[in-house]
Formats: sequence, structure tokens, C-alpha cells
Amino acid sequence: TGAFAQEKLGYVSPEPLLIKMPERIAADKAVEAFSKPLEADINSKVEALKQKEQALYTDIESQTLSPQKIQERKTALQTEYQAIVKAEEKATNDVQVKRQQLYAPILLQMQNAIDAVAKENGYTMVLDASVGAIIHAEDVTNLTLLVAQKLGISIEE
Repeated sequence: TGAFAQEKLGYVSPEPLLIKMPERIAADKAVEAFSKPLEADINSKVEALKQKEQALYTDIESQTLSPQKIQERKTALQTEYQAIVKAEEKATNDVQVKRQQLYAPILLQMQNAIDAVAKENGYTMVLDASVGAIIHAEDVTNLTLLVAQKLGISIEE
């Protein structure tokens, strides 16, 4: 009759739930649609830079440029490269922000389902099995299937 005697413990594996949620599938498609034009823009800039770099080396080989003009073009290429790197970092960040915005309500929906299942079944504590929090458990119930039912999805355990 210790402090945990009245505790009813359960655990959930969120990953299989998230994988099957139609809202997550739609969110992933929206993120992909958001990221494709950003990726295409970056790829186009990289390709243009490669062409400019090749043109510079062709001009260097033909010895048609002064050393000063060569340095000016090299500096311009470096500046353009740095701008592409910054644009790529911004695009990556924008995609992460978009994913977080789209996933927030989905994760909240899953949390609400976990909370409802726990309350309906008298669980005082529900652990997240995906973070390896469960080393050994007796009298602990896997609630993943009940949460899946609450979400209206089917998963294999």
C-alpha cells in the first residue's frame, strides 16, 4: 500500500497512431506542396550559378579576361553562392514552421483522444512508449488501440 497503490498506469505508442491519421497524411501533402516551389527555386539558382561558374572558367581558359575582371567575377559568384545558402536556410526554416503549424492541431487531437481514453478507463498516468520510458512494467496497459479507436483509425499492434 505505497504511494502508487491507487495509480492505474497505461502507455501509448504515438507513432503508429500518427502514421494512420488522415489529417497527418493531408498535412504531409500540404508541406510537400509548400516546399516544392521553394526547392525548385533553389535548384534553379544553383543551376544558374553553375552556368556562370562554367562561363568564367571558359573565359579564363581563353585568356580574354584581365586578372581584375576575373577577381570581380569570382567575388560575384561567391556573393551569389552565399545568397543561395541563405535562401536555402530560410526555405528549410519556412518548411519546418509550416510543418509545425500543420501538425499542432493533429498532435492536439491525438492528445485529446489519449486524455479521453485515460479518463474513460480510469487511468491516472499514461506513458509515452516511444521515448523508451518503459523499462519494466507490471499491471500497465497498452492503450494505443483504444486511442486509435477514439481517433477513428485502425492500426496493427
